[in-house]
Formats: sequence, C-alpha cells, structure tokens
Amino acid sequence: MSRQTLLAVVVVVLTLGFGLGEAKGQTLSQAGPCPGSKTFTVTGGAPFTRFAFIHSANTGSWTIPGGLVCFGTTTGLAAPVTLAGYVPANAIGTASVTTFIPGGVCNNRYLQVVDTMTCTTSNVILIN
Repeated sequence: MSRQTLLAVVVVVLTLGFGLGEAKGQTLSQAGPCPGSKTFTVTGGAPFTRFAFIHSANTGSWTIPGGLVCFGTTTGLAAPVTLAGYVPANAIGTASVTTFIPGGVCNNRYLQVVDTMTCTTSNVILIN
C-alpha cells in the first residue's frame, strides 16, 4: 500500500468516525411517572445485542470485574452496582422496557445500560 493510499484510508476513517477500537455509547431515556409505570428506552446499540440494565444509589466509577460479561468496562455508577436484567435490542440497536417503579426508588437510584456486544455504556440517569 502506498503512502498516498494509506493517508487516504486514514482520512476516510477519521472523517466517517470509524475510530480504531472506538465505540459509540448508547442513549438511555425514561418516560412516565415516578412512582408508577415507567418506560426506559435505549438507542444507539449494536443490532440484536443484549442491554444489561444496572443501577446504584450513587454515581461514580465502577469497573466490571473479571468473570462477568464486559469485564474491564468502567461505568458511571458507584459500587455496589446491581444488575436489574437484560433486554434484547432490535435490528437497529434499540430496546424499551416498561416496569413499575416504587416510590422509594424515585430520586434515589441511578440507572445505566451496558451494550453486552460492544461493551460500551449509556449515559447515567436518575430515576425520577
């Protein structure tokens, strides 16, 4: 490969946002009353991935330990972190889940999602 060709490939990669090893995160949003029936929606994931919904009482920096899916990934939550469950994404990397949120959780728990295929994380939201 000539130097000119290599340079052209690098320009295309940078222009299109295909960073080497760089993964884009997901966007997590919520709708509905708290307490009550809330819908959490994740966009921007890998097609047909499983989203791991995790929550904690505090934000911070917790790294998924060895032996678990996506070990070594750092989240925006502080320990202890609890896995609420997995939700499958559709063909465009989107998923929604609706669940009842009790009053004691409102404004007391933070939620984040990990894409288990790319090991990227979403934004952190306060359940409210």
